Amino acid sequence: MPHLYALTLPQQDVYYDQLLHKGSAIYNIGAKVVVNGPLDPEIFAAAAALLVAQHDSLRAVIVNNEGTPFMQIMETAVPSVVYRDFSAETDPLATAETFIQQQFALPFDLESGQLLNNYMLLKTGDQHFYIIGKYHHLVADGWSTALLFSRLGRHYSAVRTMTPPDMSAFSYLDFAEDDRTYLDSGSYQEDWHYWHTKLSLLEPPRPMQPIRERSRFTLVSDRAELYLERALYDRISQFCKKHGVSVFHFLIGVVYVCFSPLVEGSTVMMGLPLLNRKNKKFKETVGLFAGVTPLFFNGFTDRPFHVLLKDIYNELRASFRHQRLPLSRMTTDAGWHTGTDHRPHHQVFFSYEKHDYAVSFDDHPATVLPLTHQLERACLAVYVREFDNIRDVKVDFDYNITYFDTALIQTCLERFQTLIPELLDNPGQPIGTISLLDGASRDRILHRFNDTAVAYPPGRTVMDYFMDQCVRTPQQPA
Repeated sequence: MPHLYALTLPQQDVYYDQLLHKGSAIYNIGAKVVVNGPLDPEIFAAAAALLVAQHDSLRAVIVNNEGTPFMQIMETAVPSVVYRDFSAETDPLATAETFIQQQFALPFDLESGQLLNNYMLLKTGDQHFYIIGKYHHLVADGWSTALLFSRLGRHYSAVRTMTPPDMSAFSYLDFAEDDRTYLDSGSYQEDWHYWHTKLSLLEPPRPMQPIRERSRFTLVSDRAELYLERALYDRISQFCKKHGVSVFHFLIGVVYVCFSPLVEGSTVMMGLPLLNRKNKKFKETVGLFAGVTPLFFNGFTDRPFHVLLKDIYNELRASFRHQRLPLSRMTTDAGWHTGTDHRPHHQVFFSYEKHDYAVSFDDHPATVLPLTHQLERACLAVYVREFDNIRDVKVDFDYNITYFDTALIQTCLERFQTLIPELLDNPGQPIGTISLLDGASRDRILHRFNDTAVAYPPGRTVMDYFMDQCVRTPQQPA
């Protein structure tokens, strides 16, 4: 009889939410690695097999035992590895990109007993390849993917050079044991009391206003992106040092100022994914550790921006000590779950990712680009991706099309970019006085769009023009 392990608290949140969205890829995570150099498909498949053999979380399958989900760790397992050669296509890159998105949108079947990770190697030219690693969130989080791609690259080099691979790894089951200890501890009770007290004082946040009246909620989302130039990002860092906060706090503040006018009601809730890795061993372990911690804004419009940043700092400092309690337990105990509306309570999901994506395959330079499943449940998800201390910083905006169309998200992104230097130069400006539109956009809407002046001849009235229209279109209703 195989040994079964209870799901950890982070896994339980993901598993039960996935059940509400059966057949959906909402918990697919992973990335595309762009490799500028030749790769061998057989060596790559062997490297992927070593990666799975190294990490017990990648050999985990879900077993349902009398209605309760468990993990079963397979002793040995061979991952699915797909190889495709698109180099002979008219547009190899476009063909490969379409294939990637199609494959990434395919959900994992939790009831199949299959591994919850797979890999692809796509050739688009003799010196250009894509590597895809796709994972269900039950077995990996964003921090894990950075570890995995780095180790996959090292395994590839080991197989090619026929040298012994480094198979050292920490077991996810150690975290599972730590998780069980936490549930029976005083820390769990303290965390529960902290969040129960905080949420009991708040009304459940309301979502953003849909872009079209009576539009129904959909899981479909799209992605817009921008880059913060390194020089500007360094300015932000210097500003934060001066004011005793971090870049993380600053960007949360900018997102709040930029998008809070779109929220119905007075309470804005952000969901912040946190590492939840308390020691060095856990930081080297592959698996799902991350949880979502809420950050609430209520009645902050009269505060200067620099005061808002200190408020964010102080609020998160208090909440981080209690970050381990799952968000679902917080909101359920607060009585926020009613009816069949399974949308997340946070209007904005904000992820600040400073992961080490230093990756190479056979000494070929490689770039890691996180993928999107295009099924964002929150109104908006913002991902800040700082890959190193040199390159520009990428910011992805995954927006649910119930609440944003292309024009609105583009306006918001333009404002996001102009708002940062504005706040750096004038941090004492009260938040409530900051317009969602910058000067150029405001002029475009108030003056150019409304510039409909027409020279009418003297002596004619509105009724004259009304009669003219009746003569031209007598069949139309008045």
